[in-house]
Amino acid sequence: MLYLVIAIVLFIIIVSALWCMKISIHVHYMQANLHAEGVIRLSFLKGWMSKTWRVPNVEWDDEELSVKFKKNEDHWFKPSEQSQIEEETPRDLLHQWEASRAFLRKVKGFYVIVQKFMATVNVHEIQWKTQLGTGDAATTGTMTGMIWTVKTTVISFFSNRMKLKQMPKMSVLPFYQAAVFHTEFTCILRFQVGHAVLMVLRVLKHRKKSTHTVYSNVQSVKRGA
Repeated sequence: MLYLVIAIVLFIIIVSALWCMKISIHVHYMQANLHAEGVIRLSFLKGWMSKTWRVPNVEWDDEELSVKFKKNEDHWFKPSEQSQIEEETPRDLLHQWEASRAFLRKVKGFYVIVQKFMATVNVHEIQWKTQLGTGDAATTGTMTGMIWTVKTTVISFFSNRMKLKQMPKMSVLPFYQAAVFHTEFTCILRFQVGHAVLMVLRVLKHRKKSTHTVYSNVQSVKRGA
């Protein structure tokens, strides 16, 4: 009996520790004209375990009318040794888009579930720097104002749904001498494992309910016929 109590207590302690464990997501994206680089790094246990995704290089194949993605993804304990090249046609991308929309339609209240999870996310850093120029002073000034509007709208959207721990640092620098575009974005997010688990369970629960509702409606129509 004593061993059973000890086992239950240890199980509760382990589950509670995992539930309260923090996950960090580091996002860094940089684009200089047509060259782009981006990294998304997920880590927990003080960075002891991590996984990194790199923004794939995109190339258009004129001969086969397809898009080639060059991916480089690190594993949990060691970096990736070679890149993977995947080729997809516009029809494949359209099928993926339709599949994503179909999934969202199956989950009742998906956006409400995501918003509840976003309310538990802490934003520890946001930096967004941009430099642009079109070669024309008037057009550059107009584009600068437009980018400021886009940035403030995006930051306002997320600040109303997440917990900002620091004020975002943003800048837009006009460059009047030549046509240039350079932007760099950095963001650090943290949330508890338990909150992410709850979101997944809610999605599965509402998806199951939606599937059951569709099945019940079909059976009702068959019985009525």
